[in-house]
Amino acid sequence: MINKTELETLLLKAPTYYQYYISLVGTNENIVDYLHRQELEFMQWADAQSNFSWDFRYADGKWSMKEVLGHIIDTERIMQYRALCFARLEEKPLPGFEEDNYVEAARFSERKIETLLEEFKAVRMSSISLFRNLHVHDWTVEGIANGVKMSVASIAYMIGGHHHHHWNVLKERYLGENAAL
Repeated sequence: MINKTELETLLLKAPTYYQYYISLVGTNENIVDYLHRQELEFMQWADAQSNFSWDFRYADGKWSMKEVLGHIIDTERIMQYRALCFARLEEKPLPGFEEDNYVEAARFSERKIETLLEEFKAVRMSSISLFRNLHVHDWTVEGIANGVKMSVASIAYMIGGHHHHHWNVLKERYLGENAAL
């Protein structure tokens, strides 16, 4: 991993819409350790939600809890791919994605929560493996996705922060005071 000063400089250059997610992680942690700890804590939290329906929507037109988890999975997988492409010096710009279309096409609500949690763990372990094995130089490589320049480091921190954001949404809007842990 790169030094903290270089990391902070790279993260400040991240796309505006990444800044909020990055701020949820902060730069005082090794992102690989953070992602691992987050996965363990999330799985423990998810296991404690056995009394609640993952099909619940807190309002009409909002995603179900399963769809939120599916969105987290899809986004992490896409961001992971972007990081891999940039680290391998891909020169072509990568496309964006329309999250609502992905959620609708995936039919997450038709799946059992156990399969979504299993997929989340697999995708997260893949992210951890990718980031753990990057060369120090790879963290600074930038590429273009969705018409915006971003670094491999900013993508790693965005993954952790994006998950953090949506986990907070699940706890606050879907489960309220009943959220275990």
